[in-house]
Amino acid sequence: LIILLNYWLLLAPKVLDRLNENQWNRQSKQQFLAMYSSIFGGITTDPAVMVIPMDDHMVHRGHGVFDTATVVDG
Repeated sequence: LIILLNYWLLLAPKVLDRLNENQWNRQSKQQFLAMYSSIFGGITTDPAVMVIPMDDHMVHRGHGVFDTATVVDG
């Protein structure tokens, strides 16, 4: 770790440690089975690395769901 302007400069191994630690300490009971990651270019099943870039339209414009439908009785 390197201190830079009173902040830690984190290298990849430490970032992964912190992601895993955060996931371990989560209080939520939700289970996430899988997520496609455009960052990694594939599907991950590890909730610790299910992250979304801040400039993703789903995050800052609410484009997470474009269309919805309710199907009743088939």
